[in-house]
Amino acid sequence: MKTDRLLEDIKSRIDIIDFISDYVQLKKSGQNWKGLCPFHQEKTPSFMVSQSKQIFHCFGCGAGGDVITFLQKHDSLSFHEAVTMLAKKAGISMDAGRFDQKSIQKDERIRQALHEAGNFFAETLRATKDAEEYLKGRGVSSESIGLFLLGYAPSGWSNLLRHMRKAGYSDEIIKDAGLAVSGNNGLYDMFRERIIFPIRSMNGSVIAFGGRAMDNSMPKYINSPETPVFKKSETLYGLHTGKDAIRDRGFVIIVE
Repeated sequence: MKTDRLLEDIKSRIDIIDFISDYVQLKKSGQNWKGLCPFHQEKTPSFMVSQSKQIFHCFGCGAGGDVITFLQKHDSLSFHEAVTMLAKKAGISMDAGRFDQKSIQKDERIRQALHEAGNFFAETLRATKDAEEYLKGRGVSSESIGLFLLGYAPSGWSNLLRHMRKAGYSDEIIKDAGLAVSGNNGLYDMFRERIIFPIRSMNGSVIAFGGRAMDNSMPKYINSPETPVFKKSETLYGLHTGKDAIRDRGFVIIVE
């Protein structure tokens, strides 16, 4: 099935009113539905959704499109990510021949690997007293550790690598996910003996990691390289936890 058929399939199975109602309180207005725009601050509803046309449009900020466009804009997703999420929601199998199947499958496997690595780091932190005490000494609460899924990469060259291989991930996926790098003796862990800060997308999925040394070792910080699912210029750490408050207030203050 070609791309255009896949997109039409998605839009025919997901009613735009039902979908957007999960994000915006809509009220019937003639043949359409209206509500407060989720993309800019307003007091009078100018956000309109047409059930017959399966599109939305805001007369205040100009945002508009279909259900795919809405999810892209609302959750800051790429086109591929939005289509994949909506296809799953609609119960549509991403069979070979639909869209860029090989690329989508690989990206999904990389995301799964990053999620697995995040769990490994989090479990290692709970089992490493020195790392937990370091964070407490820096004033990081247990609540913050849980909220931001903080973890710890133990010393050694292949702790995560062995874990990922045992979990069924190929060396290609492990490397493409930015979890390991190549050396003279083969692959070795990207992060070693560091506090780990998972970097997450707007929907909360782990897409990369930042690692901080607990002593004066240099470099003090190491970050994941760019990967098929992680673009540094398109990512702001922690934004997924504050996106709703930012929309409510209409502004955000960014500090370094």
